[in-house]
Amino acid sequence: MVKYRNKPLYALLFLLCGLTPACSQPDGNESSKPQRLTAACDINTECVGIVLDLSGLGQYVVNTFSYGDKQYRYMRMIRDEFAPYSDHPAVKKARELTDLKLLHYGFYYYAVYHSPFPEFERIHPLDSGFYGTIMLHDSLERHYREFDSLLRDFYRDAQVQEFYTHNRDFYRHIEEEVQSTLPVVNLTALDSFYGTPKNRCLYRIIPSPTLPIGFNFGPSLQDGDNCTFYYLCGPSFDTKPFHPDSLNGITETGFLDSVYLAETALHEFGHSYVRFLDKPEMKASIDTLEFLNASDMQKRIMEYGQSPLWRNVFEEHLVRASEIVIWKQLGDSTRVERKLSTDQEEGFWLLPRFIVLLETYTRQRDRYPNLEAYMEVLFQELNEGTKKSR
Repeated sequence: MVKYRNKPLYALLFLLCGLTPACSQPDGNESSKPQRLTAACDINTECVGIVLDLSGLGQYVVNTFSYGDKQYRYMRMIRDEFAPYSDHPAVKKARELTDLKLLHYGFYYYAVYHSPFPEFERIHPLDSGFYGTIMLHDSLERHYREFDSLLRDFYRDAQVQEFYTHNRDFYRHIEEEVQSTLPVVNLTALDSFYGTPKNRCLYRIIPSPTLPIGFNFGPSLQDGDNCTFYYLCGPSFDTKPFHPDSLNGITETGFLDSVYLAETALHEFGHSYVRFLDKPEMKASIDTLEFLNASDMQKRIMEYGQSPLWRNVFEEHLVRASEIVIWKQLGDSTRVERKLSTDQEEGFWLLPRFIVLLETYTRQRDRYPNLEAYMEVLFQELNEGTKKSR
């Protein structure tokens, strides 16, 4: 599921989602690691992000959540730079989707399902989070297809390619900052914990200044026998004040934070590994445990900007607990304590129970080759443990 740091709560207008399509697991061959993990900016993501920043979403973030050193300067710059297009049909369509309660934060990764501009044709099916509404599928498709067409018009009319090319030095600085932190992303630990992968998967980090500070997403795509795990990330901290015309002069873009990137990449890629949760039988098992989703826990989770829907809450518990177990295996006790404290403060109060069960899983890998194989036991133990405690 999507994870944000200091993310604003906008649940009434933007449905929080992070569901990703089913995907086979990546190849565990460590010798292929340099090819498996890459980091680069993406003009598709930039174009969609610019439209979102011009829409009510961007306006809400900068007007409501700016404080102190956190001023969302990139978003403000984008809104100023493209102000002449604030009433472009693509932006109006984004506002319409908001009014229909269809637009959500997941649209920041909407571009990964499409071919490059200027064609921008959908080449992968949208994940289920884009259809989580009572509106008929065909009606939703009409809205999304119209949005695609208007995005193509925006790309041309607003000269997004020219903007991207003119500021290439700026985007290169972002890529260099992220690439310098890649060694801290431990793919071997992920492969080892979640289980032996069946097919080759690539890991792609897409940094984007159009994303609000601390926003992160982990969609994944299946393409035949191959798949791609994405980690889309906004800046980890705000940049210093700058003039809108001086982007290429910025030498510290807000993405150089190796500790943050290591933790968040582990989290977002973790969501890609657990896409087996999208299987109907898994959803049914999760739903039987909805009694664990206490109202006070939901309230706290919402206060920190996460969706209180039980399937999201369950997945967040599973991924966050997995992170903590992995950091334990790596011997980082300081990070373990900090993450457990922070995640519980954010409302994930079932973490200790999940951690105990996942540590049992790590001791019985001869019986459970991967996490999916252990899920039936985890479901049973969560259910039985609750009954015994009553």
